[in-house]
Amino acid sequence: MKSFAPLAGIVALFAATASARPFTIDSPTDVVFCLPTLITWHGGKPPYLLRCGPILADGRPGGAPLVNLGEERGNSVIWVATLVPGTNAFLNLEDSTGSLAQSATFTVSAGSHRNTTCTGTTKSDGRD
Repeated sequence: MKSFAPLAGIVALFAATASARPFTIDSPTDVVFCLPTLITWHGGKPPYLLRCGPILADGRPGGAPLVNLGEERGNSVIWVATLVPGTNAFLNLEDSTGSLAQSATFTVSAGSHRNTTCTGTTKSDGRD
C-alpha cells in the first residue's frame, strides 16, 4: 500500500503559500462622482477598516480621511464617490492586525452623466 503523506505535505505547503498572499488593495482606475466603483483587496485578516484620504500639496498621501468607508469583513465593497470631481485621493485599508495597504492615487472625475443624487451616500454592500 502506497503512502500519500508526501502528497499531503505538498498540498499543505501549497495551501500555506496561497494564504500568505501579501496584503494589498487594488487601485481604482475610474472613480466617477456619483457612480459605483468596485474596490477589492487581497490578504490580511478581517475585519478591515477602509478610508479614503487626501493627497497632500507635495503629492504624498496623508492627512485626515476624506471619507470613512467603515468596517468590512469581505474582500470588496462598492463605493459611490461623493467627493468633488477633481479631488485627488487614495485608499487606505487596515486589517485587524494593524497591517496597512494603500492604493495608488486617483482623481475623481465628473463623468458625462447627470446623476447628482448620491449626496450623503458613501458605500453599498450589495444588499440594498
